Amino acid sequence: MNLLKQTLPLTLISSLRFLGLFIVMPTISVYAISLGASPLMVGLAVGGYALTQILFQTPFGILGDKFDKRYVIGIGLVIFILGSLICAWSESVYWLVAGRFIQGVGAIASVITAFISDLTPEESRTKAMAVMGGGISVSFLVAMLVGPLIGGYFGLKILFYIAGLCSLLALFLLIFKVPTPPKISHSFTAKEQYTHYLKDKNLWMMYLSSFLQKALINLGFVIIPLVLHTDFDFSTSDLWKFYAPAGVLGIFAMAPASIFAEKYGYYKRVMIAGIVAFALCFALFCYADYLRVLWIFVVGVLVFFIALDIHEPIMQSLASKYPSSSQRSSALGLFTSFGFLGSFMGALLGGVLYSHIGLFWLSLLTGLVCVAWILSLALILKNPKKLKTLYLYNTPLSANLENLEGIIDYHYTSEVLCVKYDPALIDEEEIKKAL
Repeated sequence: MNLLKQTLPLTLISSLRFLGLFIVMPTISVYAISLGASPLMVGLAVGGYALTQILFQTPFGILGDKFDKRYVIGIGLVIFILGSLICAWSESVYWLVAGRFIQGVGAIASVITAFISDLTPEESRTKAMAVMGGGISVSFLVAMLVGPLIGGYFGLKILFYIAGLCSLLALFLLIFKVPTPPKISHSFTAKEQYTHYLKDKNLWMMYLSSFLQKALINLGFVIIPLVLHTDFDFSTSDLWKFYAPAGVLGIFAMAPASIFAEKYGYYKRVMIAGIVAFALCFALFCYADYLRVLWIFVVGVLVFFIALDIHEPIMQSLASKYPSSSQRSSALGLFTSFGFLGSFMGALLGGVLYSHIGLFWLSLLTGLVCVAWILSLALILKNPKKLKTLYLYNTPLSANLENLEGIIDYHYTSEVLCVKYDPALIDEEEIKKAL
């Protein structure tokens, strides 16, 4: 209950912010075309926010390591509100893209994730991340339901006002409900357990995975509405009929993914299962375009959402397990930056390649990328060890800890000594005797 009480406000903030992003996603490519956008500008309208996220995610992550994370998150929310208002007031695709760029400057995703990591013990972190991922998925489902309906009947501009309102509500939650972040006053990292976050092969595989996953998601959000609108003659207000069932089905994939990853330690297998689902999705898109059959394309959309939600509860949690506590925010900042780089490239290439080579060849090329991704993960990524954390109050540090086999990391958090250890090598009693 205490864990939920501490992390729920941050989960709600994350969910509201993503709702603001997601609510325009189902229709923004069609909207950009209505403003006379070229394929390049369509890609920028969909993924432009990700370009500035790339530039600002890591600096925000570093600021989150050095200063009160609440202030950093608050600055990001205010910037997002400003960008949303510019998008709402835009009269041309150029102002729309400019507003999307400004939205992305508020790059706080990694800070929120690191904040939740700071508040939760190692063994509960995947659950906390799954709760956050569940909140994001609910936001996604709500956006898929109401975004096309509201945009179709009241105009797409109002969606950007709603996006700004979501961040304003998140700002109030931040001010009145989010606790003071714990202060880490000392940190030790065993050299044999951790390497620098820029040199760890596992983290680089997670950075690559973040890039590819977000690229595929944004590529999908460019081509799915375009195909339904241009090839099968569905209007903007009809798109929710496809997104809503797919979103609901995808949510049911989250719990098994989280259980297999956390309880059984099958992180790599769950990651690969999600990539296989992405590959199947684009194979179905390819086949649907070849036969010009709607129902095959719709099945592909369903599989697309399943792939998305298989990864959602585990990717950030898995990435947070490799760096030390003193580098976690910086590492997650880089992880998220690669994700937004993928978002930008996926949206940009989706718009350009779809117009130049068509759905068939674009889907075939994407499927081959998925195969290469699976092989890379299988050969390089290692499952993290299942660790535990011991919390000791009013306990002084002891140099003896550094000499004990199985001690992975320890630090002070708000005057509580947190000792991360490998239960296969050492138990709680041995640690307490050493202090």
